[in-house]
Order: sequence, then structure tokens, then C-alpha cells
Amino acid sequence: MGSPRVLLCSPDHFDVVYAINPHMVGDDGRLSEVDRPRAVAQWHGLKNAYERLGVEVNVIPGVAGLPDMVFTANQTFPWRTADGSLHVLLSSMASVERRPEVPYFRRWYEERGYTIHVPDPSWGLLEGMGDLLWHPTRPALLGGHGFRTSERALIEIEALVGVPVVPLRLVDPRWYHLDTCLAPLDGSRALVCPKAFDPVSWDAIEDLFPDWISPVEDEGERGFACNLHVVGGESVIIDDASPRTAVLLEELGWNVVRLPMTEFRKSGGSVFCLKMELPRSES
Repeated sequence: MGSPRVLLCSPDHFDVVYAINPHMVGDDGRLSEVDRPRAVAQWHGLKNAYERLGVEVNVIPGVAGLPDMVFTANQTFPWRTADGSLHVLLSSMASVERRPEVPYFRRWYEERGYTIHVPDPSWGLLEGMGDLLWHPTRPALLGGHGFRTSERALIEIEALVGVPVVPLRLVDPRWYHLDTCLAPLDGSRALVCPKAFDPVSWDAIEDLFPDWISPVEDEGERGFACNLHVVGGESVIIDDASPRTAVLLEELGWNVVRLPMTEFRKSGGSVFCLKMELPRSES
């Protein structure tokens, strides 16, 4: 099946200089202040964790003036077709501040032979794997919409990628991307924040993941528990601000890697946001 692969963006220019989600502003109403050296150290901790788990890590250089480029889950959606060819759909970012990030990712994929797909403006908004999650055991996608991705885009993606897309409406701005409130774990289990979804979407989640579990107490919001990453079907990398949820996952049999993500939470992201899961190599 090939080795797992991720794309990270170097954190040299990461900062909080505007607010596009509730997490970027402190209780005093001011923008969060990032400890830059600590952010760089935490990013390297994530990179090292992937490498220890046998994941191939690719890195795209960060760009001055694009402080959120480090969240590589958002700018694109890549996949491999049945014939082995590589494709990537570019995002139509909701925030004008983040739109200049996309051309840099386009160039990275072009240099590696991906077929590039550009969404038609009629699709509306689209923010890559922030709102598009693969089901762990089915050829299907879970599609979040309501804040950063349009429902129309999910319909078009279903036709483009050739797999069903289950639409899930997000209703709480604290969970503005699907990857902040839903983490598929295996064929029947997901870590999920129920308050993030409307009733119809919640019914769909219960059908897909009958053994769903919830983060412990407030760790789904403050600890970004659902923004974890399942690696190789056995390991989970999770923000260490969700210690009780980490214990719960360990009790369910997962190898849990806990990492400090304090600086990236100040911008509204954590582990899953910081990486793009690339199609596996064919070897």
C-alpha cells in the first residue's frame, strides 16, 4: 500500500496578525501573542514524531506575509485515482488574507506531476482537507460545510473525485472546519464534538460511526482534541492539552503520541491542521 506521507510548511513566518476565527483573539479582545521560538520548536516536535512513526515528511517553505500558510490541511485536496495518477484540487479560501497561499502549493504539486484542478467560482468556498475527511474503511468522503466550505462545492467534489461525499453542516463557529470537531478513528469509531453539527448531520454521523466517542469535558474546544491525526491505523498524534481524551484513546488500544501545540492553538489549529496527508506511495 505504500508508506504514509505528509506535507508540512516551515513555521518561520507563523504568527497571529489578524482574526478569522474565535481562537485568534484572547479574553481581553486582543490578538493572541505567539511565542515564535516555541512555535518553531513545537513544529519540529511534530515533524520528528512523524518521522519516528515511519511517515515520509515533505516540507514546503513558508512565505513572509502569509502567517497561516503553516496550516497545510487547508489550501488543497490531493488524491490518487485507481490508475495510479495523482490529482489535486486547489482551494477557494474563505478569508482574503489566506488566498495568496494557494499559488505556492499549486507550484509544489505541479513540480511533482500532479494534475491540477481549479474549482469553478460557482462552487463557492472550499478549504481542502480542513473540511474533507476520508472515511477510514470506505471509499467515501465526509464533507463539512457552513463556514469555510460551501455545500455546492461538496456536490462538485463528489463528481470530480468519483466517491460519495457525506455533507455535514457545521453550526458553531468554535468548530469552523470539520477537522476541528470530527476525527474518524476506524470503521465504526470517531472522536466527535456533537454540538458542532445540526441534527440531520448528527444523525448521519451516528449512522457512519455507531461507536462514536466524545472528547472528555471541554477538551474538544480548548484542547483541540478532535484535531488529532491517526497514523498507520495504530497511532494517534494528539495535542497534549487533551490529556484525559488521550487516556481514553489509550484505553481503546491506540498508541498515543502527545505533543505541545500551545502556539498553534492561538491561531485556531493543532496537529491535523498543520499537515496535509498526501496520497501514499505506490511501492
